[in-house]
Amino acid sequence: MSLPRTLRTLRHQWPSQLAARVLHEARLRAPGLLQPRLPAEQDARAAALGAAPLLREPTPHDRGLAALWSHGEAAPLGLRVDRHDWSGSGEAGSRPKLWRYERHYHAELVALARLGQLAEARALVQSWSAACPAPLGDAWEPYVVARRILSWSLALAALPALGPLCAPLLAPQLRFLARRLEWHLLGNHLLTDAAALCAGAAALELRGGEAIFARGAALLAGELRRQILPDGGHSERTPHYHALVLRDALWALGLARARGLPLPIEPYAERLARHLAVIRRGRELPRLNDTTPAADALADEALSLAAALGVPAGAAQAGTVELPDTGWTLVRDGAHELLFEHGPLGPDENPGHGHSDALSYELIWGCDRIITDSGATTYDAGPQRDFERSSRAHATVTVDGEGPDELWSSFRAGARGRVTRGPGLSASVRAAAGWTHERAIDFTPGVRLRVTDRVQDAQHGAQIVSRLPLASPGALRGLSLRVLRGERLYDERGSEGQGFFRPRDRPVIAVRADGEGVVQIELCASST
Repeated sequence: MSLPRTLRTLRHQWPSQLAARVLHEARLRAPGLLQPRLPAEQDARAAALGAAPLLREPTPHDRGLAALWSHGEAAPLGLRVDRHDWSGSGEAGSRPKLWRYERHYHAELVALARLGQLAEARALVQSWSAACPAPLGDAWEPYVVARRILSWSLALAALPALGPLCAPLLAPQLRFLARRLEWHLLGNHLLTDAAALCAGAAALELRGGEAIFARGAALLAGELRRQILPDGGHSERTPHYHALVLRDALWALGLARARGLPLPIEPYAERLARHLAVIRRGRELPRLNDTTPAADALADEALSLAAALGVPAGAAQAGTVELPDTGWTLVRDGAHELLFEHGPLGPDENPGHGHSDALSYELIWGCDRIITDSGATTYDAGPQRDFERSSRAHATVTVDGEGPDELWSSFRAGARGRVTRGPGLSASVRAAAGWTHERAIDFTPGVRLRVTDRVQDAQHGAQIVSRLPLASPGALRGLSLRVLRGERLYDERGSEGQGFFRPRDRPVIAVRADGEGVVQIELCASST
């Protein structure tokens, strides 16, 4: 580990965040000393809820989860396992950490409850409770507990007959989370923690439940106020987590209303919903930063729930859409769209879901995806994660293979580039290494895209390359690509995420700058 790089990372974090990190790590390393076992609370009861907006009809996805469980299997993130294997250490070998987390979120329980399958739902809870006694392992990481509380709370609303079994087991999880809020991470994690406190306290009748709800409500409103940008975007600037934050907040709001508890977060939910509706392309979200195709279904669910709860969301907008705080400009004309990214890596204190993609763009031409971001397929440290976060995976420039930000490990960022917006579709970024990349885009939808890059202050002889990561091998069919300045190199092989653990190979066109550090490319309709 590099001490200077670590110090460049830590300098952006809050003192309270660093102190919380020390405590969190201590708890992980000495669970028996700092995390006493939590007994079931036999006096806890499921609350009577009138949660009609939350009780939507089961979806095909729900039916698939329930059917798989009933046949003896579960498949978090698409990787199948025996339904009683809660550790991911069976015949297939140890699973990635994200899979192990997802295994304990219990999305299957919500599906089974929506379908009224009481016996199977009880079997899930009993199997998990026997296999995962508090407070050890992946099942008891605070974020995992928060996601599970949300799932159990929804299941209780959908299938009240689960109450006698689930309520005594849910209550200690709720108290555990209240003592383990993720102040060391902040961001979407802390919002999910707060939503879970509200949801769990609304779903249960238990001693001290009112205080837990009040704490969760104050935290949720306060963090939404802090984390939502003036243009309605979430501060992490990742569409996937924007949709997730909105859905979690709306789950909490729906359960609170069903219990008759005050949770005045509607103005914040509306801002998030309007932003989400604006950035969608039909029913697809941009793949910026750590976004996967699963975000599309998340957005559908969040916006449907917003409508059911009376939270207005609006719709997508045509023409030029400026989101100056998020740092995105969208130019739309019928079936064509350009998204120009000119914002920061993410919030200073937690940019872990950001990629080094300053001044990159995504291009939709005639409804076809032409140039796209990489998205994410893994959170495990290694070459694939390094690539997906790097500038090489995005439609932007590298200098000697590096982008403007110092990214390391799975979620760490040391020194960061500084972006300055210019007029129209132009901006510049000053890299941590001292060079500056200037980009200007000329876009006439359906006719022409011209991108001009200039790099200054790079070391003499540096390899300056601008990349076009194509959505598919045939993405340029019907289009003409010309290199006006610079030299087209051999095409590279990149990848685009089709979901976690599912990278798909794709071509990447690389163009090397001329002697003045300039690359200029033009993409036109073939007949133009």
